Amino acid sequence: MYRFLDRLPPNLDEHFHFLTGAMRQWTAAARAGRCPCAALAPGFGWRGVMAALPDFTKLMALLDAHALRWLRFGMPGAEHVTDAEATMLAMFAAAL
Repeated sequence: MYRFLDRLPPNLDEHFHFLTGAMRQWTAAARAGRCPCAALAPGFGWRGVMAALPDFTKLMALLDAHALRWLRFGMPGAEHVTDAEATMLAMFAAAL
C-alpha cells in the first residue's frame, strides 16, 4: 500500500493510473446519481478491458454498501492517491 500512498496518479504505472481514475469516476458518478457503468465504459473500452467492467462496478458497489469502514476516494483529477485508493491498488497489485 505504501508504494502507492500520496503518489501522483500520473506517476504510477499505466494500469494503476487507470484504476485510480476508474475508482474516482465510479464514486463521482454514483454520488451524482449517474450510472457508473456508463461513465466508465469509454475508458474500459478504449483499453480493451470492457469484459472487466461488470466485475469492477460490482466490486465498487459492494465496497460502497458493505465496507467495514468509510472509504475515501479522491475526486477525478485529484492530485494524490488516498489511503483507500492505495489499499485497493495494493490488492490489485497482489492479484496481478
